[in-house]
Amino acid sequence: MWVLNIMTKFLHTALLRWSVFLSVVIVVSYALFRPEPPVMIFEHSDKMGHIIAFMTLALTGRLAFIRFSKLGFWLTMSVLAFMLEYLQGEFRPLRIFSLDDAYANLLGVVVALVVFEVALTKTKIESFLDNSTDFKR
Repeated sequence: MWVLNIMTKFLHTALLRWSVFLSVVIVVSYALFRPEPPVMIFEHSDKMGHIIAFMTLALTGRLAFIRFSKLGFWLTMSVLAFMLEYLQGEFRPLRIFSLDDAYANLLGVVVALVVFEVALTKTKIESFLDNSTDFKR
């Protein structure tokens, strides 16, 4: 129950939603465009990093851009999943474009979509969004 209260307060505060989203954008941008590749903690740990990063980016982005259409937001995130990986290879000489990393980015977006939709149907967030003047889908 306390988790729902925290989530509701989080959804009510537009400044907090935007602050969290912009913080995630900064962290993900740094991770994608830093000069050297990440250290491999275990086999395919970089793929897990991509999935977690884009899942977090998409979830916080959806809450920040709640007034955007669902389709428009999720399509934009899907395109960004590939474009940011491509740009990483273009702008960083020690980094290369990896289709596997782009797919991991896309998987993170898909996981975020599923989590967000399940949360809407399983909690009171749906009715909150319908009754709120700040949120329009």
